Amino acid sequence: MPVPDPTPLLSVENLVKTFGTGSRERVQAVSDVSFTLGRGETLGIVGETGSGKSTLVRTILGVTTATNGRVVLDGEDLSRLRGGRQRAARRSAQMIFQDAMSSLDSRWPVEKSLDEPLRLQTSLSRSQRRARVAELLELVGLDPTIHGSRYPRQLSGGQAQRVAIARAIALRPKLVVCDEPVSALDVSVQAQIINLLERLRRELGLSYIFVSHDLSVVRHISDRVAVMYLGKFCEIGDAEQVFRAPRHPYTQVLLDAVPGRTPAAPMRMHGELPSPSNPPSGCRFRTRCPLAQERCAAEAPSMRGAEESDHLAACHFPLRLGGASPGEKQKVVA
Repeated sequence: MPVPDPTPLLSVENLVKTFGTGSRERVQAVSDVSFTLGRGETLGIVGETGSGKSTLVRTILGVTTATNGRVVLDGEDLSRLRGGRQRAARRSAQMIFQDAMSSLDSRWPVEKSLDEPLRLQTSLSRSQRRARVAELLELVGLDPTIHGSRYPRQLSGGQAQRVAIARAIALRPKLVVCDEPVSALDVSVQAQIINLLERLRRELGLSYIFVSHDLSVVRHISDRVAVMYLGKFCEIGDAEQVFRAPRHPYTQVLLDAVPGRTPAAPMRMHGELPSPSNPPSGCRFRTRCPLAQERCAAEAPSMRGAEESDHLAACHFPLRLGGASPGEKQKVVA
């Protein structure tokens, strides 16, 4: 993997997204999330269904409006921009969706789907756009003379995702958000798409936020990993550190549940994911955590790590390297 540029491309500060107003049930899908993303870096975001991963990235991109917090992309505070400046800044961040077929217009051939953002967002002439469309298809491994005139229904799942990737990079963005981009594909095709994303990152200098529930894929492609639970980050750090020596019990639970792993003493969660409209007091994971103590119910943990370490966990009793947490013998607090 290329060495990431430490200068932040993206800075997310205390981001909050709440759904529902007035007497309606209010759900805080994203709760006080902060992180930075370096230039050329890939940040993987993992967590079970309902943890808020997709809402987080859609809020970052402005697909849904943030309730509070700031998103600064390449020095521009997106929340403060309006009109043409906002549209210009938004071009720097694009998204690849899970279901490529649904993200493409079934009535349009591939070449029109790729031409449309160029027509709307650039001053290129028709011949220049045609050349750019051909270049994009070649970049993602498709033949312009064959696939350019095809409709989405005439493409395989892998081909459709390649077209979606081509459209995402059409405006030469700096940041690409990948929301479960390979989960709907066969395993062999997944590997091809991951390799394609890695090549494009090197050649085009892209930064990625890669959302997935597949930990093996995230480990392969990510420089850093953030683990999300009930709207909050509970752990973030270097990918190899997080996977080799997790500090938060929830991360350990996710790793122990990976198919094919046979840990000597797997850690198990209790119960179901609590409602985001009424999260537990203190640590949000405490009602399912096998290591919870009284303090976990009374006080919300802050992100912290060892001295001079970028591997952070929001846990009062973090797991020790090569051992268990000091809270392992304690009774779970409901």
